Amino acid sequence: MLTALIDYCQSLVCRCAKHSHSHFYQYVLGRKMPIRLLYIEDSVDTIQMVKLALESEDFEVIPARSGLEGIQKILQEKPDIILLDIMMPGFNGYDVLKALKQKPNPLPTPIIILSAKTAQEDIDRAMAYGATDYITKPFDILLLADRLRDRLNQ
Repeated sequence: MLTALIDYCQSLVCRCAKHSHSHFYQYVLGRKMPIRLLYIEDSVDTIQMVKLALESEDFEVIPARSGLEGIQKILQEKPDIILLDIMMPGFNGYDVLKALKQKPNPLPTPIIILSAKTAQEDIDRAMAYGATDYITKPFDILLLADRLRDRLNQ
């Protein structure tokens, strides 16, 4: 019995290794683990809306209300994916991207921008700084969940 359980756990580890950033397909003793999403956003209302919607889609939303708090939580929480606003006071989304890009061992965590900035130069700048994807506000919450899962599975 114990040998079968060990073999089962080892097979899970092998399967999960194929999905390097995601807990989405990771199971522990038959239970699906939520996707750990760090959402860096200064608007409490937007955080609450996204948190409420994504938690019903198997995401665990970890909020950070500033760029500096976001950097700290990236290092502490080790999220599967990061959702990042650009327009924040002080240390903005571009600053977060630049700081992460300058690390000696950059994290392989996908970073998705969720911003009201819609100009092509803003999108190009974010992508040049290391963003994985760029979604503009307003957005459809179900499509957001699908885009986040797609990015995790690439």
